[in-house]
Amino acid sequence: MFMNVNHMASQITNLSFALAEEGRQHNSHLQSRFNREWEQIDVSHIPCIDKVPEQHRLFLQAVAESLSWLQDSVDNRELARKFLEEYFRILVWCTIAERTLLDVRQRIEDRFPTPPKVEGKGQTKNLIPKRLTAIIAGLESWAQVSLPAVHEGQQLDLEEIQRRAIYVNKGVRWSSLAAVKMYAIQNDGDTNNKKIVLSRSIYPPMGRAVSRGIERLFGFSLGESKGDHEIAKDLHLKLAELTGESVFDLNSGFYKIGGGL
Repeated sequence: MFMNVNHMASQITNLSFALAEEGRQHNSHLQSRFNREWEQIDVSHIPCIDKVPEQHRLFLQAVAESLSWLQDSVDNRELARKFLEEYFRILVWCTIAERTLLDVRQRIEDRFPTPPKVEGKGQTKNLIPKRLTAIIAGLESWAQVSLPAVHEGQQLDLEEIQRRAIYVNKGVRWSSLAAVKMYAIQNDGDTNNKKIVLSRSIYPPMGRAVSRGIERLFGFSLGESKGDHEIAKDLHLKLAELTGESVFDLNSGFYKIGGGL
């Protein structure tokens, strides 16, 4: 029995290392795409962009980028970047303006880009982001989150940001967590920054693909409840402690094993 337990622990450790390596490659892709896309987007002309602190700007870009993951069905990356820029423009306005939720919703309706029409095979169709409703809901949520102050050269307090986002959403939501992950990936990928410091209270993003990955490897399924998020967080932390790997690399490993693109 003792040898069987040791053998099982060894299998879980090896699986976790493989899972993290799979996730590390995916996160490297996300980080590279983030840099590539934001290098091609000129944000200097956005009104009052100079009033947004550097780390706040980076986090708002991470929010916009994570919301763009919901539109991966749009193959045209040039079109995707236009949406990306518009998400960022809306978030910047909401950051610097005195606003109510009604103002925010009106602004999103006014500023959200009209999907362009394309001709093809004798028909005209709109190219719209995948899960448009979820993207707008994410914008509305983040528009109400006041980012904490940060000193020059320091990173944002992700635990505090998560707390504020969960308060606005009245619970744990994917859109509350994915931007935190993207910001962490981007900071970890910047050699000028120290490795991102994560609290044990940080939830890794869930979603269908991550849930499927957990089920395929460990045999139990999770949903989107707070309790399920707690279980998923504890699982990620246990594997991270066992291997010394990044929670977010493990998270992306589950995503890939679960069929994520």
